[in-house]
Amino acid sequence: MKKVGVLAFANIHTGGVLQYTQTLIEALNEGSGENYKLVVFTFKDCTFDSGNAEVRVVKKPNTGYFKKSIIMAQLFFNLKKKWGLSKDEILKFNGIDLFFNPTISLYPNFYLNTPFIFTLHDFQERYYPKNFSKVDRITRWLMKKTLSNSAQHIICESNYVKEDILNFLRTEESMVSVVPSPPVKLFSDFCFYKNEASKVKLKYSLPDQYIFYPAQFWIHKNHIRLIHAFSELIKKNPELHLVITGVKENNYWRVIETIKLLNVEDKVLHLGYVDQKNLPYIYKMSKLLVMPTLFESISVPIYEAFSIGVPVCSSNVVALPEQTNGGALLFNPKDTKDIENKIQKVLSDSSLQEELIRRGRLVIDNLDNNKYAASIIKIVLKFLK
Repeated sequence: MKKVGVLAFANIHTGGVLQYTQTLIEALNEGSGENYKLVVFTFKDCTFDSGNAEVRVVKKPNTGYFKKSIIMAQLFFNLKKKWGLSKDEILKFNGIDLFFNPTISLYPNFYLNTPFIFTLHDFQERYYPKNFSKVDRITRWLMKKTLSNSAQHIICESNYVKEDILNFLRTEESMVSVVPSPPVKLFSDFCFYKNEASKVKLKYSLPDQYIFYPAQFWIHKNHIRLIHAFSELIKKNPELHLVITGVKENNYWRVIETIKLLNVEDKVLHLGYVDQKNLPYIYKMSKLLVMPTLFESISVPIYEAFSIGVPVCSSNVVALPEQTNGGALLFNPKDTKDIENKIQKVLSDSSLQEELIRRGRLVIDNLDNNKYAASIIKIVLKFLK
């Protein structure tokens, strides 16, 4: 039987790619056994529910200066050689007929010269080059160009990103499929239990009234403007809190400085990395999800909020209007007053809350897990020869 390998190397530092990878594994498990055998590759510190799939744990590759030089040379000259792989790595990856890579990575599919499909999430470096070093921008360009030239197929999650792929990479349109990813089954199958909700509330010391923003502390996530808008919101809503998540990296300390400067320390609760099984309850007990990001191809938290009936207030950038499709109240993420006004509008209007929940449900109903699995499996089978 043919074998499909999913390269599940995302972790808590990679943002929404972690959830995307889990959903992908769940989808491919639906076709496993009858059409192919699914093999999930992961590092020791990565945790995925792999279902019935075979799991192969791989040691993280050495990324020293010498090896990086070899990788850059292979990128530049399009050399598909195993030079940078150890004998153990080659053995672990042996026997795979088609790799599915949910990230922009050459490892190991490119070096093994094995057929692969990959997901291209966005071209943020083109829109916000100041967020990346020159070396990072060049590397990203080389990797995306190399992967697109070598892949069997490219998956993206919005028409906006598809147009970017066609324009920036000059890829043939037939090479690209738009397949939005629904939330993991933890959200789609969620049932609310009051006793469990009380435990989660106690565990994280959650306030009675809060708005929720789950995101890593990357600059484009726009925490700073959100904090400024929130500092004005609490003047009208003194019981309101802001709950945020994410590991203490990247722009985290600037966010903390802003919180202190605006004297809202007692109103902002940082949960760090949240246990996934608790996350739906944190959504459900919130007043709304706010998504103030400056750049997003597809926002996983928006779909998560839609799936369990939480109102969404979101920025109007990139593919978010396409994704929300009327299910969220949109604002200009660079205008703190607009962020404040739109959140206040949702907070103060119960009928608007109900309408947003209804529209969000319509969006997510057209993106159920079974339809997604069927779309992904169809693409895989097309190239599994």
